[in-house]
Amino acid sequence: TEHEVDRVIIEHGKAKGIRLVDGTEIEAKKAVISTLDPYSVVFNLTGKEHWPARTARRVANLARWR
Repeated sequence: TEHEVDRVIIEHGKAKGIRLVDGTEIEAKKAVISTLDPYSVVFNLTGKEHWPARTARRVANLARWR
């Protein structure tokens, strides 16, 4: 689309919607789906603090294969 996503909104451990770069928030009806690579999702869109440490480490290791 023409709108760039800044963050996935996480509440109580669940993805609840997205925040666009312009600050607009869009609530998800059922799910938040991304076509980005795992590194971008974990470290850029959601933040590694929302993932188990083991998962974040594994995704970080995947980035070395780029």
